[in-house]
Amino acid sequence: MRILAGSIALVLALTSSEGWAQSRIYTLRSGTPERTAIMDAARLATGTTEQFIVNHLAVMESQIDAVAIAEIEVASRSTEIGGVFLFRRLNGRWQAVAMVAGGGGSTDCTVAAPIVDLFITEARRFSAPMSALPATLFRVQAEAKRGGESCSVAKIFVDGRPAGVQTENSPAASVLHFVDGTRPPDAWLSLRSVPGGGYELQKLFNGTLLQVIERRPDNWWLVKAIETGTSGWVLSRNAMRSWVQCCKSVAP
Repeated sequence: MRILAGSIALVLALTSSEGWAQSRIYTLRSGTPERTAIMDAARLATGTTEQFIVNHLAVMESQIDAVAIAEIEVASRSTEIGGVFLFRRLNGRWQAVAMVAGGGGSTDCTVAAPIVDLFITEARRFSAPMSALPATLFRVQAEAKRGGESCSVAKIFVDGRPAGVQTENSPAASVLHFVDGTRPPDAWLSLRSVPGGGYELQKLFNGTLLQVIERRPDNWWLVKAIETGTSGWVLSRNAMRSWVQCCKSVAP
């Protein structure tokens, strides 16, 4: 099995990065249970039983949650399944969240761009250096920024399974975010009238389904609570925690 060139140097660079006290960034050896669980999540998402070659793998972990970014390909090369995958560990179980591929344009660029941004946002949340991300991701990002009718394959997975390439702003979209990680004494996320202030429109408890309408760089997101239809602003994350996760689905 191929191993990412310079992986030892990468691990050293990651462990010495700022934010190490808050998060741990590491890779995994072949055959370890955690790496096997991540690859099993990739197999579930892609509907294959094939073995994968792992060309890049970085796990980012805090006391709250963990994500992994891996560039993989099918070992037998019998299919074209492969690309850069984003995984999240929830309740001790790894699930695929999204993927992008380095070739084979078949996705609208307006859909590909926010999916690539999701990878980068997650890496920044753990204070990870951009070296934790494979070069393929940045090639797809540049392609999406140039625009056009077709970009490399980009997909969102719901509950770890394929969900098509619908945009989140579509009224018929089944891809939804949800509130998770709030704790007592304030075990809810405040839905506010304006970013960073205003008044509280609704208390959003863990599990509340959200449609994301707009993301701001300061982590204030404009969302709609699916159950009540109320729209407002939430603080999606801070330096230590994330309260808005992806992805869940609802019946049409």
